[in-house]
Amino acid sequence: MDQLLSILFLFSSLGVINGFLVALFILSGDKRNISEIYFSGLLIAICLRIGKSVYLHFFEDIDRFILQLGLSGGLVIGPFFYLTIFYPYRKQFS
Repeated sequence: MDQLLSILFLFSSLGVINGFLVALFILSGDKRNISEIYFSGLLIAICLRIGKSVYLHFFEDIDRFILQLGLSGGLVIGPFFYLTIFYPYRKQFS
């Protein structure tokens, strides 16, 4: 049963790992605009939030720093989403 939980944890955290890799791939590009930087920040914030939730589900004795990191990720999801969506249209709204 312990091996089954390990496999389930691996598959649950696979999306978090892929999100971090995609964000790093976007940030490592040569020609990137500010909207792509905001989008990679959004991906990192979502990955922190989901990763904290996955870790909390499988390990209940979690450190308060990890809980705070997940909450901080949730705090910046909204501003990064707003900047990702509305930055390309900034001239139309001003």
